[in-house]
Amino acid sequence: RRPRIINIMLSRTIAISARTAVRRGFRTSAVLRADDEVAPGSALTLNFNSPYATLFDAEVVDSVIVPGAMGEYGVTGGHSAVISQLQPGVVSVTRTKDAAPERYFVSGGFAFTHSNSVTDISVAEAVLVEDLDAAAVNAELAANESAMASAVDGSMEAAEARVGVETCRAMLSAMA
Repeated sequence: RRPRIINIMLSRTIAISARTAVRRGFRTSAVLRADDEVAPGSALTLNFNSPYATLFDAEVVDSVIVPGAMGEYGVTGGHSAVISQLQPGVVSVTRTKDAAPERYFVSGGFAFTHSNSVTDISVAEAVLVEDLDAAAVNAELAANESAMASAVDGSMEAAEARVGVETCRAMLSAMA
């Protein structure tokens, strides 16, 4: 059994993700690219934070894969500058070429890759995928599906339930 704190974080993650998506109208993401160049082979420095924890603080890593709103993409040293809204999904951090990636489920947020090979990831919540509780996610999915079925189309309740369903499905996909 997973600690109760993971279940609390799970509920908070889904609620935050739902409120954030509803407020932003679901489609306010933008990806901006700059033509700045950095020498190939530059080290990638990662800053990965939530309001509750600093997961990586100016740590040099091999690569990061993020669930951008326009699709998943990878970042390595020397990457062009990119700003992206994140959708619910997995941020994978590979510390060295031979290491297994560390996988964090995020409910959304933003990733900023600067032209100097620094990537900043800011999220509302981040949970190690291995710490997610499948039973709790399935229960939350059922509750959101029920709420979505009983909500009036176009209402705030329907929108929040839909985002909750999408977030739970992303969590289940991350655990598969």
